[in-house]
Formats: sequence, C-alpha cells, structure tokens
Amino acid sequence: MAVATAPSSTPIRLHGRVPPRDSQVRAPVRSSRVGRLLWLVLGLAGLGLGLELVRVVLGSNFATVVPGRVYRSAQLSPTQMREAVRRFGIRTVINLRGCCPQEGWYAKEAGTLRELGVAQVDVNFSSSMPPPVPELHKLVTALAEVEYPVLIHCRRGADRTSFAAACAALLEPGSTLADGWAQMSLQYGHSPVGDVQVLDECLATYPAWLAEQGLEHTPERFRSWVQSEYLPLHCWAEVTLAKGPGELQVGQWTRLEFRVTNRSRRPWRLMRAAHAGVHLRVFVRDVKTQTFLATGGSGFFDQIVPPGGSVELIVALPPLQHAGSVEVFADMSDEQMCWFHMVGSPPWTRQMEVKR
Repeated sequence: MAVATAPSSTPIRLHGRVPPRDSQVRAPVRSSRVGRLLWLVLGLAGLGLGLELVRVVLGSNFATVVPGRVYRSAQLSPTQMREAVRRFGIRTVINLRGCCPQEGWYAKEAGTLRELGVAQVDVNFSSSMPPPVPELHKLVTALAEVEYPVLIHCRRGADRTSFAAACAALLEPGSTLADGWAQMSLQYGHSPVGDVQVLDECLATYPAWLAEQGLEHTPERFRSWVQSEYLPLHCWAEVTLAKGPGELQVGQWTRLEFRVTNRSRRPWRLMRAAHAGVHLRVFVRDVKTQTFLATGGSGFFDQIVPPGGSVELIVALPPLQHAGSVEVFADMSDEQMCWFHMVGSPPWTRQMEVKR
C-alpha cells in the first residue's frame, strides 16, 4: 500500500538547473519597467540637451551674467532685440563684432537701437587671436561709464561674448575669479579647443599675475590690470631699424637691418618653416595708390627669444620699378595667429623716396 508523503522543500533539479520561484519569475517584469523608466529619463535628458543645443547654436543664446545689470547673447534680429530691450530694460548694447556699416546685420542693429533710444558701443574682438590692447581698454572703460542694463554680444554669443562677459563679471562688486570663469563655459557654446583657446589663455594671465604679486582679486585690481599690465600673450615687440639707406633706388635690391626686442612676457619661437612660428615681415606700399609693391621677411631659423631678449634680422627687399613715395612697414607676425600690430603692438613704419 502506497504511503502519501509531504512535498519536499528541496526544489527538483532538471538537468542540473533549479526551476525559478515565483519571485524570480516576476523579476524580469520589474527589470523591464526599470529599463523603460531609465530610457525615458535618458530620452528626456537628451531632448533637453537637444533643445539647449538648438538655443545655443541656432537660437539667441541669451543668458544672464549679472541679474538686472548685464546680459549676453548671440547676434539678435531686430525683433529679438526689441523684445530684449522691452523685457530686460537694456540701455546699452556692446557689439563685439566691430563697426561694420557696410554689413547688413550692423545696419539693422544700429537702426533698431537708434529707434529704441539704446546706446551702442562697438568693440573689435576676434575669436582666434588675443583681444587687442586698445579694444580691451575700450570694453573695460565702457563697462565703467555706460548706462545699465547692458547687453553684450558677438555673432554666436559663444567665444568673444564669453570673454567679454567674464570681464563684466569680474568688474562687479564682490565678484570672484570663479564668477569670471563661469562665463567661459560650454553652457554658452564656448569650449577651449582649437583657435578659440587663445581667449582662455589671455584671461588666465590675470590670475597668474595675481599669484605672482601675491594679491587677491578685486574689481578695481582687475580694471587696473587691464589698463596697465595686460599684454596679448607673446604678441608684443619693439621693432627698430638698426641700419638701412635713407632712400631706395629703382632697380636695386635694398638691405634693411632690424633689431627686434621681445617686449612680451612670453618667449618667441622663430622657426624655419614659413607657415609656423614668429617671423619679421616687411611690406612696401605706394603712398598714392596704396598698392603693395614689394615684400620681404626674416627670422626663418630655429631660435627662442626670451622676454626682454633681442634678435638682429636682415631683410632684402626686391627692386622697385618706379620712382615715387612709398611707405615701408615692418612688424612681427605669428604665422598661425596674427600680426602683432593687430593686437596693439607698435610696428615700424617709415615713408621713403624711390629715386632713379
């Protein structure tokens, strides 16, 4: 006679595997729900990032630097400008694209601001070279004297605007260095990669100067640094003619010997290559027609010129074919960045006569 037994609590193994319990069966359901929730969160985050990217890259890139006082943006349309003035009470617009009356965007902006009774200040910055000394002075002076609230903009509101907004933040009472650096952010489309990193390098020379002097940041100290200490990285030189003729002769080569001194706080690197490094460039231009007649260059060898150091450079100008008055222009050039005079360094110039 068979005897009934109670079910064993030991699970039955099938081919060495344990059949899942009820909780193990339901786990994939919960896992699936968690997965869907995770994808939903990621999707929403991606959507938000996409919308932010559209706002920065394709939109106005409008943002607040100092509430009620300083704002930043890309180039605004007349409609967008009117809305910004109405909503935020803008009284001054600082345009970092320079005075360009021949450009349609400039004519529209100037006309709109004139219509609204808003002041316009033109500052000429570039995203791929150091802010010129005179232009940075103009920006800081404007921020001290114009009527607020102020709107600062360039074309995209990403690079030049980030640098200028950082300056505006550092000039605010109670500001910190972190307030300035917060404006140099990917949030506004700025990333210190490629040519635009020159702006970050220029701004970094201010805290480096503070550290050298053992000083803390204050708005007054930043303003003083801009006015008396700021130099555009290595792009500053003193160019003098050491030896050369008082006049040029038609049909003859001209030898000019220059003494060039590094007046910046960084070393120069002269290089053999014509497309890289720092070199001396010379141009001859007809005074009447303003056409270029001849060019020359020097410094095509490997040498480091330290701050305060000098180098003798010889330039051979090719023969000129006609008599008349010419202007000879000599300046140092960083072949991958700019002529030094473009950031304020004084070039050497002289008007000379070409005789037969």
